[in-house]
Amino acid sequence: MDTALIAALSALGGALIGSLSSFAGIYLAQRQETARALRKELFAAATTAWNRKYDYAREHGGRLLPLEDFIIDFMSLEDIITNYRDLSDEELFALLKKRDSQYHKLVQYRLDELTPKES
Repeated sequence: MDTALIAALSALGGALIGSLSSFAGIYLAQRQETARALRKELFAAATTAWNRKYDYAREHGGRLLPLEDFIIDFMSLEDIITNYRDLSDEELFALLKKRDSQYHKLVQYRLDELTPKES
């Protein structure tokens, strides 16, 4: 084999490896940025929902769950959004129904915990 051909193939292989590693780095950075933006939006939505509940509870009375519960509930959507994009409507509905059931158990536990105990 000619040395010029070997050098050309080596240069081509090096360029290919470099471009693949660059592509992988860009892909991973974009994926991380997308996840960060999604997390930021879900956190903002949880805070907004909590503020609305706070305003309602202040005007009409009632108990309010801690902000952490709203954040945990909305952050559970991140897993659904990122990992279950190819679900059918029925599967997605069942998954959201299970999530909602878990959230209602948390709400009931918190309300029982926040309710003053009668002696």
